[in-house]
Amino acid sequence: MKITFDPNKDATNKSKHGYSLADAKLLDWGNMVVVEDNRINYGEIRYVGITYGIAYLGNRIFSVCFTESNDFTECRIISLRLATKQEIRRYAET
Repeated sequence: MKITFDPNKDATNKSKHGYSLADAKLLDWGNMVVVEDNRINYGEIRYVGITYGIAYLGNRIFSVCFTESNDFTECRIISLRLATKQEIRRYAET
């Protein structure tokens, strides 16, 4: 799956969370716990995934917000950050 993101959003994410949106390529997508983010109407379907990072991201758990293209060939990353304690607990329960 192709990973894309907005360069301006990437700069904001790096400043706020310390990670580039390009780092989403280094997530363990195969073992990700994914839920639809329906807290508000974004005008698109958004998902939040919780999973481990690999490579230089180390053995830490991350939260990634993303959308998928209609044909599921492209994933647009919206945010990437370390998971909260609550998200880690939810991930461990699955």
